[in-house]
Amino acid sequence: MAAVVQLTLRELVRKVSRRTVLVAVALLCLFIVIGYVFDRYSPEAKLEWYSTLLGTIFGVGLTALFGVWLFYFQNKENDEDKRTKLLTALAGEAQAIVDILREPPTSVPGAGEDEIVRSILVPLPLTIATEAARSALFDASDMLFLSKLIAKLQVNNNEAFFILASRASFLPADYRRYMDEWLKGRQNIIIDESIALLAHLESEEGITPPNAGR
Repeated sequence: MAAVVQLTLRELVRKVSRRTVLVAVALLCLFIVIGYVFDRYSPEAKLEWYSTLLGTIFGVGLTALFGVWLFYFQNKENDEDKRTKLLTALAGEAQAIVDILREPPTSVPGAGEDEIVRSILVPLPLTIATEAARSALFDASDMLFLSKLIAKLQVNNNEAFFILASRASFLPADYRRYMDEWLKGRQNIIIDESIALLAHLESEEGITPPNAGR
């Protein structure tokens, strides 16, 4: 809690604009001028005026400061809640990717005969990974990892679609086998990175993978 308060106050100080500082300086100058006028022409009312003014400034300033702090604190809490939900959903998506890529490959009808492929020709989900990357709630290293993973998933889906579409083409069988081997190698990399992501989420964020313990 103390760390969150300290961080929120630091954000408030950083967000104070130059115009706000100028307004504060102008009000201070006005306060000094009015005090000088009271001191010169109405000394008996000076103490009462000072007390009223200081009480007003203190009350309004404290209320405004608390309101601004509460606004940033709630935003911080909302960001943390959204981040946790994204990571939980990301764990489910990563586990789904691993499960899909560990399924046995299916035969793909070729030109006149069945071609047995080693890769999985099923589009892999990347909705949550993309949403997490767009949220801007993660640091640079996490964004780098997510960006690379999303790129691999997009290439996988494009290649899987191309191999399926090539069934009706006149591409040589050797070429289709080459594409299949290439895609299978990339899918092994995706499995390893998805497992590493699940391990990181469990150890660093306390998020248990959906299939853990089953």
